[in-house]
Amino acid sequence: MGTTIAMLMASSAMAQVYPMGNNSYNSQGMTPGGMPVNTVINIVPASSNTHGIIVQNCSETVWGSTWGANTLVIASPTQPTPLATGNIVLFSVLVPPITVATLPHPVYVPAGNGLWAYTSGTGGSIYCNYDFSN
Repeated sequence: MGTTIAMLMASSAMAQVYPMGNNSYNSQGMTPGGMPVNTVINIVPASSNTHGIIVQNCSETVWGSTWGANTLVIASPTQPTPLATGNIVLFSVLVPPITVATLPHPVYVPAGNGLWAYTSGTGGSIYCNYDFSN
């Protein structure tokens, strides 16, 4: 019996547990169609990110079937120009073929960078949970 308990404790210690995030952003409340099209939206201001942000989970959608329409989540110290070289794109959705994507694992955004969202085409939506590092 002692061996069984030790094995359970060892397997529990190896499990990865990810918190849900104490803060959230939901673009659905902005307009009936989600995010404003071709407009960069600030999710977290760079000035609020003094020790780093951990994006625990994030999902994004791009609506419509227009070729090349996309939705992006970008980390940048200033408002980025969407689709510009040098952007730190956490992840994106591009039509075709994908219209929905979920961040596959938590991501750390260094201090001094804000989180930004952008969508083109007929619109999109983003929902993120995140924590500020101490």
